[in-house]
Amino acid sequence: MSQDERFDENDALNSFKKTVTSLVDAVIYSERAEEAKSKSDDLESFLQSKLERFDKLKDSLTMLVHKFVEENEADHLEDMEKRVVNFVVAALDQEKGRVRQEMQKQQQELVALAKSEETKASKNIETFLAASPLPVQEKTVTVKLVEGAYEAKVKYRCNGEIEYEFLLDAKEVDFFHEVFRLSKLKKEIKIPARLAKSWLKKEPIPDFERLDQYILSEAEASINSAVAVFEDPESDKKIKLVYSKSDQHTFVTVEYIDSLGTVDVTAEPALNKHLDAEPLKDSMEMLSLALFDLEKHKLRLLRLASQGEDVLNTLKYFEFLVAVAKVIAQKLKGSFAEVLFGQENNVDLDQVRERLKALGDRGLIVAEAFGLPKLLKNQ
Repeated sequence: MSQDERFDENDALNSFKKTVTSLVDAVIYSERAEEAKSKSDDLESFLQSKLERFDKLKDSLTMLVHKFVEENEADHLEDMEKRVVNFVVAALDQEKGRVRQEMQKQQQELVALAKSEETKASKNIETFLAASPLPVQEKTVTVKLVEGAYEAKVKYRCNGEIEYEFLLDAKEVDFFHEVFRLSKLKKEIKIPARLAKSWLKKEPIPDFERLDQYILSEAEASINSAVAVFEDPESDKKIKLVYSKSDQHTFVTVEYIDSLGTVDVTAEPALNKHLDAEPLKDSMEMLSLALFDLEKHKLRLLRLASQGEDVLNTLKYFEFLVAVAKVIAQKLKGSFAEVLFGQENNVDLDQVRERLKALGDRGLIVAEAFGLPKLLKNQ
C-alpha cells in the first residue's frame, strides 16, 4: 500500500477542517502583512515628496532674498541676506527633521506590524503542515553531521505538486543524541575492503576493515530504502551502505572509499563472497527506524513550494489554500459533498461559511476548489 492510499476520507475530512481554520487565518494574516507593507512603501514615497517640497521652498526663499538684495544694491543688505537665509535654512531643516522622525516612527510601526502578521501567517501554515494533512507521495528523512551534532530534516512531496521541508530536533532520538558509531548497533562488524596477495595461497586473500570506530556522517531514508555514509574519524576512509527492502527481501550494497579510490565490495565476487551482509542489513534497518522516529520531533518549517512557487517568500498563501482544497477534493472525489453534509461528520457548516466569508469574494473560489460551490452561493 502506498502512502497516498493510506490517506482516506476521514483524513481528508480532518484536513478540510484544518484548512478552513489554519489556512484561512494564514491568508488573512498575510493580507494584513501585505497591506502594512504597502502603507509603509506609500509613506516612504510621501515622505520623500514632502522633503523635496521643503528643499524647493528653501531654494525659492533663498533666491527671493538674494534677488531683493541685488535689486536694491545696498552693501548693508548682504549681512541681512545671510541672517535671513541662515534662519530659513535652520527653520526648514528643523521642520524636515521633525517630519522625518514622525513618519519614520509610523513606518517602523507598520514594518513591525507586517513582520508580526507574517509570523502569524507562517506559524499557521507550519501548524497545518506539521500534522501531515495531505496525501504524501514521497517522504525522505536526512541527517548530516555538522560540527559534532546532527542536523536533521524531513522532506515531503505531496499530491498537487506541493512540497515542504521541516527541520527536526535530532537530539530527541537516542541514536542521534551524540555522534553515532556503527558499533552502537553491532559489535565487531567488518567488511572485505581490498584483495591482497598471499605467499601461502595462490589466490588473493581479503584485507578486512573493522567498522567499530566508524561514525555516521550522513544518512537518508525513504519508505523502502536508506543510504548511510560512515567515516573513520582518524583517516580519510569511508563506508557507504545502500539498503533497500521489498515485501519479502532485503538488500544491501557496500562501497569502501579511501585515498586509493572506491571499491564496490558487493559487485566484486572475490570480495562479496567474504562479505557478511546480515549484520549490515540489521544495522541499516535499525538506523532507518531511528531516522523515521525523528519525524515526530519537528522544530520549524524550512521550505514550502506549491507548483514550483516559493510560498513562504512570496506570501502566496491564498494560491496555496486553493491548491490544498483541490487536493482534498480529489481525494474524496464525488463523495465530498455527501461526506461533508452527512449527519456524522462533526463539521459546523455555519462556522465553515463564516471562515470562507472572511476571504471576501475569494471565499467562493475556495468553496469551488473544494467542489462545494453551493456552500456560499445565495448566502
